[in-house]
Amino acid sequence: MAQAIADNDGEKVLSLLTEKQRLFCYEFLKDLNGSQAALRAGYATKYPEKVANELKRNEGVQIALAYLRKGQEEKMNVDVTFVLNKIIKSIDRAEKKGNETAVLRGAELLAKHLGMFVDRQEISGPGGEAIHVKEEQVRQTAEEFKSKILSLSRKGNLQLVREEEPDDDNDE
Repeated sequence: MAQAIADNDGEKVLSLLTEKQRLFCYEFLKDLNGSQAALRAGYATKYPEKVANELKRNEGVQIALAYLRKGQEEKMNVDVTFVLNKIIKSIDRAEKKGNETAVLRGAELLAKHLGMFVDRQEISGPGGEAIHVKEEQVRQTAEEFKSKILSLSRKGNLQLVREEEPDDDNDE
Protein backbone atom coordinates (compact mmCIF):
# COMPACT_ATOMS: atom_id res chain seq x y z
CA MET A 1 0.00 0.00 0.00
CA ALA A 2 2.79 2.43 0.92
CA GLN A 3 4.42 2.04 -2.50
CA ALA A 4 1.11 2.52 -4.32
CA ILE A 5 0.49 5.68 -2.29
CA ALA A 6 4.02 6.92 -2.98
CA ASP A 7 3.48 6.26 -6.71
CA ASN A 8 0.04 7.94 -6.53
CA ASP A 9 -1.32 4.85 -8.30
CA GLY A 10 -5.07 5.31 -7.79
CA GLU A 11 -6.04 1.99 -9.34
CA LYS A 12 -3.60 0.02 -7.17
CA VAL A 13 -4.52 1.97 -4.01
CA LEU A 14 -8.21 1.33 -4.68
CA SER A 15 -7.57 -2.40 -4.96
CA LEU A 16 -5.61 -2.40 -1.68
CA LEU A 17 -8.25 -0.59 0.41
CA THR A 18 -10.45 -2.61 2.71
CA GLU A 19 -13.83 -3.56 1.28
CA LYS A 20 -15.58 -0.94 3.44
CA GLN A 21 -13.11 1.78 2.48
CA ARG A 22 -13.56 0.94 -1.20
CA LEU A 23 -17.36 0.95 -0.82
CA PHE A 24 -17.14 4.29 0.99
CA CYS A 25 -15.29 5.78 -1.99
CA TYR A 26 -17.93 4.64 -4.47
CA GLU A 27 -20.80 5.67 -2.20
CA PHE A 28 -19.25 9.06 -1.44
CA LEU A 29 -19.06 9.95 -5.12
CA LYS A 30 -22.79 9.30 -5.56
CA ASP A 31 -23.88 12.34 -3.54
CA LEU A 32 -20.74 13.66 -1.77
CA ASN A 33 -22.42 13.01 1.58
CA GLY A 34 -19.76 11.47 3.81
CA SER A 35 -22.08 10.46 6.64
CA GLN A 36 -24.50 8.67 4.34
CA ALA A 37 -21.64 7.10 2.37
CA ALA A 38 -20.18 5.66 5.59
CA LEU A 39 -23.54 4.15 6.54
CA ARG A 40 -24.16 2.76 3.04
CA ALA A 41 -20.65 1.28 3.02
CA GLY A 42 -21.55 -0.74 6.10
CA TYR A 43 -19.93 1.21 8.91
CA ALA A 44 -22.16 0.55 11.92
CA THR A 45 -21.59 3.62 14.04
CA LYS A 46 -23.46 6.12 16.10
CA TYR A 47 -21.32 8.91 14.60
CA PRO A 48 -21.09 8.39 10.83
CA GLU A 49 -19.83 11.94 10.24
CA LYS A 50 -16.78 11.18 12.42
CA VAL A 51 -16.10 7.97 10.49
CA ALA A 52 -16.49 9.84 7.19
CA ASN A 53 -14.06 12.56 8.29
CA GLU A 54 -11.50 9.96 9.36
CA LEU A 55 -11.88 8.15 6.04
CA LYS A 56 -11.52 11.35 4.03
CA ARG A 57 -8.28 12.13 5.90
CA ASN A 58 -6.89 8.67 5.03
CA GLU A 59 -4.26 9.17 2.32
CA GLY A 60 -5.24 5.97 0.51
CA VAL A 61 -8.90 6.96 0.44
CA GLN A 62 -7.95 10.43 -0.84
CA ILE A 63 -5.95 8.94 -3.72
CA ALA A 64 -8.73 6.48 -4.53
CA LEU A 65 -11.36 9.24 -4.52
CA ALA A 66 -9.22 11.40 -6.83
CA TYR A 67 -8.73 8.43 -9.17
CA LEU A 68 -12.46 7.64 -9.26
CA ARG A 69 -13.40 11.31 -9.70
CA LYS A 70 -11.02 11.63 -12.63
CA GLY A 71 -12.56 8.55 -14.20
CA GLN A 72 -16.04 10.03 -13.79
CA GLU A 73 -14.98 13.31 -15.41
CA GLU A 74 -13.38 11.51 -18.34
CA LYS A 75 -16.44 9.31 -18.77
CA MET A 76 -18.79 12.28 -18.74
CA ASN A 77 -16.37 14.56 -20.61
CA VAL A 78 -17.74 17.51 -18.65
CA ASP A 79 -15.64 20.35 -17.34
CA VAL A 80 -16.05 24.07 -16.73
CA THR A 81 -15.29 24.94 -20.35
CA PHE A 82 -17.90 22.47 -21.60
CA VAL A 83 -20.58 23.91 -19.32
CA LEU A 84 -19.73 27.53 -20.15
CA ASN A 85 -19.78 26.78 -23.89
CA LYS A 86 -23.21 25.15 -23.53
CA ILE A 87 -24.54 28.21 -21.70
CA ILE A 88 -23.15 30.57 -24.35
CA LYS A 89 -24.63 28.49 -27.20
CA SER A 90 -27.98 28.40 -25.39
CA ILE A 91 -27.93 32.17 -25.01
CA ASP A 92 -27.20 32.57 -28.73
CA ARG A 93 -30.09 30.26 -29.69
CA ALA A 94 -32.43 32.04 -27.27
CA GLU A 95 -31.48 35.44 -28.71
CA LYS A 96 -32.22 34.24 -32.24
CA LYS A 97 -35.64 33.00 -31.10
CA GLY A 98 -36.31 36.20 -29.16
CA ASN A 99 -36.60 34.38 -25.83
CA GLU A 100 -35.48 37.13 -23.47
CA THR A 101 -36.17 35.07 -20.36
CA ALA A 102 -33.75 32.35 -21.47
CA VAL A 103 -31.16 34.95 -22.46
CA LEU A 104 -31.35 36.56 -19.02
CA ARG A 105 -31.15 33.18 -17.29
CA GLY A 106 -28.04 32.27 -19.28
CA ALA A 107 -26.48 35.65 -18.55
CA GLU A 108 -27.27 35.15 -14.88
CA LEU A 109 -25.51 31.77 -14.86
CA LEU A 110 -22.45 33.27 -16.52
CA ALA A 111 -22.41 36.19 -14.09
CA LYS A 112 -22.62 33.82 -11.12
CA HIS A 113 -19.70 31.81 -12.49
CA LEU A 114 -17.69 35.02 -12.81
CA GLY A 115 -18.56 36.01 -9.23
CA MET A 116 -20.47 39.09 -10.28
CA PHE A 117 -23.35 38.43 -7.92
CA VAL A 118 -23.10 38.13 -4.17
CA ASP A 119 -25.95 36.32 -2.46
CA ARG A 120 -27.22 38.34 0.45
CA GLN A 121 -29.68 37.39 3.10
CA GLU A 122 -31.72 39.91 5.01
CA ILE A 123 -32.11 39.36 8.72
CA SER A 124 -35.13 40.99 10.25
CA GLY A 125 -37.25 40.93 13.35
CA PRO A 126 -40.72 39.44 13.79
CA GLY A 127 -43.06 40.11 10.88
CA GLY A 128 -40.22 41.49 8.75
CA GLU A 129 -39.82 44.49 11.03
CA ALA A 130 -36.45 46.02 11.81
CA ILE A 131 -34.62 44.58 14.78
CA HIS A 132 -34.88 47.11 17.59
CA VAL A 133 -32.07 47.20 20.13
CA LYS A 134 -32.17 49.46 23.15
CA GLU A 135 -29.05 51.53 23.65
CA GLU A 136 -28.93 50.69 27.34
CA GLN A 137 -29.11 46.96 26.54
CA VAL A 138 -26.13 47.31 24.18
CA ARG A 139 -24.12 49.22 26.81
CA GLN A 140 -24.90 46.60 29.45
CA THR A 141 -23.92 43.72 27.16
CA ALA A 142 -20.70 45.51 26.22
CA GLU A 143 -19.85 46.10 29.89
CA GLU A 144 -20.49 42.43 30.73
CA PHE A 145 -18.28 41.36 27.85
CA LYS A 146 -15.55 43.79 28.90
CA SER A 147 -15.61 42.57 32.51
CA LYS A 148 -15.38 38.92 31.41
CA ILE A 149 -12.42 39.71 29.16
CA LEU A 150 -10.67 41.62 31.96
CA SER A 151 -11.36 38.71 34.32
CA LEU A 152 -9.74 36.29 31.89
CA SER A 153 -6.74 38.56 31.43
CA ARG A 154 -6.25 38.79 35.21
CA LYS A 155 -6.27 34.99 35.46
CA GLY A 156 -3.52 34.87 32.83
CA ASN A 157 -5.72 33.10 30.30
CA LEU A 158 -5.73 36.01 27.92
CA GLN A 159 -3.22 38.62 26.96
CA LEU A 160 -4.69 41.97 26.01
CA VAL A 161 -3.00 44.13 23.44
CA ARG A 162 -4.03 47.75 23.60
CA GLU A 163 -3.46 49.85 20.54
CA GLU A 164 -2.54 53.48 20.96
CA GLU A 165 -5.52 55.66 20.22
CA PRO A 166 -4.81 58.69 18.05
CA ASP A 167 -4.54 61.92 19.97
CA ASP A 168 -7.29 64.20 18.62
CA ASP A 169 -5.86 67.22 20.46
CA ASN A 170 -2.74 67.38 18.27
CA ASP A 171 -4.42 68.08 14.93
CA GLU A 172 -2.28 70.30 12.75
